[in-house]
Amino acid sequence: MNARLSGVLVSVALFALGLALGAAARADSEVGAGDDSVAAAVEALRAGRTLEAAERLLARLPGDRDAAILLGRIVLSADLAGSYRVPARRALESAVARSDDDRLAAFYLAELLTSGDAADRDAETASDLYRRAADLGLTEALGRLLQPALLDALNGSERAEILDRALQRSARAEGGLTLPDPTLAGFAADEAPTGRWQVVAFAAHAGHRFWRAGPRDQAAAFNRTIRFDDGSTAIGDHLCRRATFVGGLPATDDLVAGTVGLSAPISLGDIGPNARVLHLVCAGRAIVPIVLTGADEILLPVDGGILVLWPRPDGRIADVQRLLTAEGYPAGRADGYYGPVTRQAVMERERDLGQPSVGNARGVLPHAADPG
Repeated sequence: MNARLSGVLVSVALFALGLALGAAARADSEVGAGDDSVAAAVEALRAGRTLEAAERLLARLPGDRDAAILLGRIVLSADLAGSYRVPARRALESAVARSDDDRLAAFYLAELLTSGDAADRDAETASDLYRRAADLGLTEALGRLLQPALLDALNGSERAEILDRALQRSARAEGGLTLPDPTLAGFAADEAPTGRWQVVAFAAHAGHRFWRAGPRDQAAAFNRTIRFDDGSTAIGDHLCRRATFVGGLPATDDLVAGTVGLSAPISLGDIGPNARVLHLVCAGRAIVPIVLTGADEILLPVDGGILVLWPRPDGRIADVQRLLTAEGYPAGRADGYYGPVTRQAVMERERDLGQPSVGNARGVLPHAADPG
């Protein structure tokens, strides 16, 4: 295992997410241009002849799905009059009715339903269409679900469900999700971690590369202090600015599995009934989900496994230190800090019990069994 493991485990996976591709770029690749009229409209649009392009596409409606999508894009970008907007909307409605799998038709119909005159807007239908597009893999639809205009039409539980659903999918996508500031203000988690936290365990499936790493790399993963303060979060040497937590739905097995990843063996039975799923947001971008167990414990999914965090210092670590010393494994002073001396004592105990010798303090106490 190379020396970059600890960085992969606690930093790179959190802060190296790229921006998702734009919906317009996706539309260009998914909309066919085989028809001469559509191709001519595309050329006119590229040449800046917007009205000519719109007229050519209008002539193809209502039956041409590609023309409807491209006309919808033009209406949105050029703010054309209702003589173009209404036919585009009707044609997109027909395309959506014909196929449940047409994510672009659903997306651009939702875009039309959230723009233009107030009389043309339909937040409830648009929300359903954005969710359909997101379910079909269109990442851009996730952020649209969080528009204040859509959220205002929903009750509190529906809004929270949409937010957590969007964030869950975003966490598994190639790019992070950018959140509008009003959403951050309205969805800041009521209970968020603060202060300094220490890594006390790592949980992952048996074949995870962490178990094959050398002692130095494994120790580096444990020797990190995570700090959650108002306005910033520090993970080792990496700083998350404008940090906040959003969400906070009660954890279900599905939410936990989506948060920590299916490769990490953990369920509600391991973390108790009061767990909640939050999302760390850095400078307006949803970066990583966490599980707050309700027992002064954080599960931080990283690189296919889970870092288990307890406050620094913590009385449970002091209990671990006393127990280890009483069992003949000198663990130093019972100060609640999980440092190298205490971890070495845990590793010696694990070795004597025939367990992997990695230093998982969570497994020492009988009421905090190791989830991995």
